Amino acid sequence: MNARKIILAAIALGALALAAWRLWGGGEYEIVNAHPRGAHIIAFGDSLTAGYGADKGRDYVSLLSQRFGVPVLNKGRAGDTTAEALARLEADVLRQDPRIVIVFLGGNDYLRRGSVDEAFANLETIISRIQGQGALAILVGMKSPLGQYEGRYRALARRMGCPYVPNVMKDVLGNRARMTDATHPNNAGYAILAERIGDVLARHL
Repeated sequence: MNARKIILAAIALGALALAAWRLWGGGEYEIVNAHPRGAHIIAFGDSLTAGYGADKGRDYVSLLSQRFGVPVLNKGRAGDTTAEALARLEADVLRQDPRIVIVFLGGNDYLRRGSVDEAFANLETIISRIQGQGALAILVGMKSPLGQYEGRYRALARRMGCPYVPNVMKDVLGNRARMTDATHPNNAGYAILAERIGDVLARHL
């Protein structure tokens, strides 16, 4: 085989590997709706998605829009539990022609000492309904002080075939230089969230 054929074969193998990596979420599991329908990227969550504590344009949703040069609809509502978010899923997400939905929820369930099983059942329902519309759901995970959340997020992402952002608040939560209060990041903290979420989102645009 001459050098030209070797180069062409290597390029073809590389393209196949990239396609498989995108389809299988980095090689761990198959992604549902890896080539999604729909028009809009939507961030669906609570006050961390709404951008509480950030200056205008410095929340993670705005930073994602700036990074990729596309609109990202902000459907964050302060205080929402997974149950409250599920109640508005139809109006705020499913009727908006979603293509990719970033699901970032669960913190308020923990703060209110709600049932962990109920929170993750709600998340599973939210993801299932998003996927049922042909959209890609990206799950954002957090680590709770007692450790019962991170493993559940990861297991849910695998089971539902979602790209996963692990422990998005790592080195942000508890770091006074990156937080505006006990639970909400400042501009510096949101920049880290945007980078971590954006790196996963970039694989699916």
